[in-house]
Amino acid sequence: MDIVLDTSGTRAADRLAMKKLGVPQVILMENAGRSVAEVTVETIGGARGKSVTIVCGKGKNGGDGLVAARHLLAAGASVHVILLSPRSKLGGETLRQYTILRRVALLKGSRDRLSMAASIPRGPVAPREPPSAVIDAIFGTGFHGKLAGPAKRAIDWMNSAGCPVISVDVPSGLNSDDGSVGNTSVRADTCVTMGTLKTGLLIGEGPERCGKIRVVDLGVDMKTLATARDPVFRIGEEDLGECFRRRARDSHKHSVGKVLILAGSVGLTGAAAMAAVAAMRSGAGAVVLGVPRSIYPVLSKKLTEVMVKPLSESPEATLCPDSISDVKTELAWADVILTGPGLGMGSGAHDFIEKLLKLRNKSILLDADGLNHLAGDSSLQGRLKHNTCILTPHTGEFSRLSGYSYDEIEKGRVVLTRKYARKYGVFIVLKGSPSITADPAGRVFINSTGNPGMATAGMGDVLAGIISAMWAESGKPLESTYGGVFVHGHAGDLVRETLGIRSLLAGDVLSQLPKVIKSYDFNG
Repeated sequence: MDIVLDTSGTRAADRLAMKKLGVPQVILMENAGRSVAEVTVETIGGARGKSVTIVCGKGKNGGDGLVAARHLLAAGASVHVILLSPRSKLGGETLRQYTILRRVALLKGSRDRLSMAASIPRGPVAPREPPSAVIDAIFGTGFHGKLAGPAKRAIDWMNSAGCPVISVDVPSGLNSDDGSVGNTSVRADTCVTMGTLKTGLLIGEGPERCGKIRVVDLGVDMKTLATARDPVFRIGEEDLGECFRRRARDSHKHSVGKVLILAGSVGLTGAAAMAAVAAMRSGAGAVVLGVPRSIYPVLSKKLTEVMVKPLSESPEATLCPDSISDVKTELAWADVILTGPGLGMGSGAHDFIEKLLKLRNKSILLDADGLNHLAGDSSLQGRLKHNTCILTPHTGEFSRLSGYSYDEIEKGRVVLTRKYARKYGVFIVLKGSPSITADPAGRVFINSTGNPGMATAGMGDVLAGIISAMWAESGKPLESTYGGVFVHGHAGDLVRETLGIRSLLAGDVLSQLPKVIKSYDFNG
C-alpha cells in the first residue's frame, strides 16, 4: 500500500528527514537530481550524443534540475540549462548547485557540452539545438494559481517541444494537493516524484498531466516519516491479501458469506439481477434476492443460483415497509444486507429505506436509489451510525447526499469524502476517476484500476454485489470496500484489453470476475 502525501505532508517529511535524522538538504537534493538524470538517460536510451534541456525555477525544484544537469554531463550528454530567475533570486541549496554547475562549465571536458542562460529570457524560450528530452524543474509541490511571464512561456514551449518531457516531483502548474490546473501546466511524459506519491498526481487533472509516474528513492524511507493526521494511500494488487481469506476444507454455503439483496422495481430488474450475480461470482455462499412481487416472475426465470423471493410492494410496485416484515428471517440470517439497485424513487421505497435504517447492529450496503432516498434528510443519514454501513455514490449521488456542488466535489474528492465518512460514521466509496474510499477514522484510499469504458449503466450494481460478497465472507468492511473497487476496476481493465472502451458493458465486467478473483485467491 503506497502512502500518498499532500503538500503539508511532503514538507513535514522533508523536515523530519533533516531534523530528526540529520540528513542535510544537500543530500536530499543530490539524490533527487541524480534520480532525475537516471530516468532521463533511461528514457532517451543513453546519454552520449544526446541533448537535454533543463528548465529550472528558483526554488528547490530548480536545484534538483541543476543537480540533474551535472549528472547528465558526467554521463556524456550535452545540456542546456534555462534558469527562469536571475542569480540574485536563488537561495540556499539551489544557489549552491548553481555555483557548482558554473564551475563545472569552466572545465575543459564540459565547456562545449554545457550552456546556461543565467537570466530571464526576453524572447521565445528555446535551446540552441533540438533536445532529445526536456526536464521540467520549474515548480514543485505547493504550487497553485495561474502562470504568466517566463514560466508560462517556458511551459508552452515544453508542451510543443516534440520530445519526451520529464517533470521533477510534479508537472509545473499542477496543484499537488487536488490535481487542479489554473490556466496551464506541463504535460509530462514521465513524472519523477520524490520519496512518495503526491495526491495531485492521482486525482483531478493529475493523471492526464503527469504521464508515467516514477517514485524514486532519496536515500531515506520517506514513508516512515509521513506524519499526516489523515493518511491517504493508493491501493495496489499487493493489498488484496486481506480481502480473500483461505477457506477451510469443511466450508459450506452458510460459512462463506450470506447476502440479502433488497432491490429492483418495474423497468429496473437488470440492476437487481446484476448485483445478485456479482455477489455470487465474488464468493458469496448464498444470495437471497428480495424483490417486489410484480417483478418476481421476471427475476425467478432470469436467475438460477440466486434464491429470489417475492415481497410486499407499494402501489408504485416498489418495495415498501411491509417488505421488511416479509424478510424478518433473512434479516437475521444474512451477514450483509445490500439495497438500492433498481429500487425506484416512489414514496413506498422511501418508507422502506426509513424502516430498514431503524434496524440496529446490521451490516448494510446502500447504493443507487438507496442513497437517493437519504438525500436532503439529515435525520435519516444520522441513523447510518446505528449500523455498519457502506455507501457507494457516484458524484451526482454524493452531491445530493452532501449538499456540495458537482464542481466542489471534483475539486475536493479526498477532503470531502473523508469529511462525510467521519461525520456519519460510514465507509464510503466516491465512484469516479479515480474512485476514493474513506472510513470513519478519516483514512482515505485511492484506487488504481479502472478505465473510461466503465462509465456505463450497471457498473455500480456490479460493484455493489462484489463488495457485499467480500464483506459477507471476510467481515471486514474497509478491506472489502477498497478491495472490491480494485477488483471491479481490474475486471474492467481486462475487458478493455479485448473490447476497447466504447463497447464495454457491465455484463462484460461480470464475465471477467472469476479470472480476476482467482488471481488473488489463496485457494487458487
